[in-house]
Amino acid sequence: MACLHCFLGFLLLAARLPLDAARRFHDVLSNERTSGYTREHSQLTGWSSDENEWNEKLYPVWKKEDPRWKNSWRGGHVQAILTSDSPALVGSTITFVVDLVFPRCQKEDVNGNIVYENNCRNDTDPSPDLYVYNWTEESGWGNDHSQDHHHVFPDGKPFPHHPGWRRCSFVYVFHTLGQYLQKLGRGSARVSINTANVTLGPQLMEVIVYRRHHHVYVPIAKVKDVYVVTDHVPVFVTMYQKNDRNLSDETFLRDIPIMFSVLIHDPSHFLNESAINYKWNFGDNTGLFVSNNPTLNHTYVLNGTFSLNLTVQAAVPGPCPSP
Repeated sequence: MACLHCFLGFLLLAARLPLDAARRFHDVLSNERTSGYTREHSQLTGWSSDENEWNEKLYPVWKKEDPRWKNSWRGGHVQAILTSDSPALVGSTITFVVDLVFPRCQKEDVNGNIVYENNCRNDTDPSPDLYVYNWTEESGWGNDHSQDHHHVFPDGKPFPHHPGWRRCSFVYVFHTLGQYLQKLGRGSARVSINTANVTLGPQLMEVIVYRRHHHVYVPIAKVKDVYVVTDHVPVFVTMYQKNDRNLSDETFLRDIPIMFSVLIHDPSHFLNESAINYKWNFGDNTGLFVSNNPTLNHTYVLNGTFSLNLTVQAAVPGPCPSP
């Protein structure tokens, strides 16, 4: 009986090996995290755990120094530019945008194909408007319904069949906080996340982009960027004085009003329904001024250097706590 137990144990171990060896999303997208990272963050709506398996057969994974990157795109290299409207006030929505920059003289046409720009090719080229990638002709993407099993993301989920989806030639995989989001798109992709349960401070967003190639996909670009979630209202103050010839030197004349204006960085309009108060201390012993107006005039009557102290308070409406 002891031998039987040993044999069964061996079978279980052997059965686990392929599963343990499978590549997972966090292996592909980032190694800059510690064990249990996902559990430290709340689930983002619509996102999935990066512990899921990655289909490497359909979406090959190349290391940074892999020579195949040199031939991942015809006529040069594609650059991915990742931007966001960070910093984001906790509870607001932050938006990320990835734009693909194609090699010189290449552009995306209205059908999602990549073409050469008119009058931007060498004289030896037979046509001023040849395709770089004619996705439909090269892969049968638009007509071959028998190949729908290739129309899936790296985790196996099928592509959403929204109108015009067959004109989307790129697959974007966004990764942050131990979670990922897959998106089918064209030369640009946009995603937004709510920061209500995101840890304060700097966080990392990473994106990998694949292009179609017959019935598989080819990596063409990777990019990452840091974004910030904060519990302090992001503000910027401008100062203006009539007839001031140099607004950038922050030098003003006494006895002439200076207009101070507060600009709040709130691209998702999270604070639209909030009551916002501004507390001004102009550093000249004139006291504290409280206002609900983001613009205030102040006149300095003495020469000197003064430090402005501004406090912005926003009361965000929300559900009342349980008694």
